[in-house]
Amino acid sequence: MWIVFLRSESGVENINVKLDDLKELIGEYRIRVKKEFFDRLLYLIKKKKHYTSHYAIEKVENNKGEDWSNNSWYLVVSVDSNNLIYWLLIKQEPDEKGIVVGVGPAGFTQIVKEKKETALEMLIYWILEDPKRWNKISVIVN
Repeated sequence: MWIVFLRSESGVENINVKLDDLKELIGEYRIRVKKEFFDRLLYLIKKKKHYTSHYAIEKVENNKGEDWSNNSWYLVVSVDSNNLIYWLLIKQEPDEKGIVVGVGPAGFTQIVKEKKETALEMLIYWILEDPKRWNKISVIVN
């Protein structure tokens, strides 16, 4: 389990998002994204009104309570046209590539358990290549 601590937009209350650890679901962190993933996401944020970005991650902890906040993090929250929600927690590496380490909520976690990498690869593809599929994409960073 990963816990992402977010600052509230209103400043009234902080929010904690709990994501399932991908290593626990499929045995390892196999899903990696290239630098082009981040470049394309930034392009879409600039061009599409329903793609947004926020600096709101305050802290990231693993299931042992260890603080991983010194890394670059992306929490991608996607809401599709059926109002289904998908979360991806991506750790960006110094070489600007990324590793998907966490997923949620429970409905998407179940799909990942069943379909493994295929579910994640399709979600990443749809986020980048099918903007009409989404009501909203929020990219939350630290």
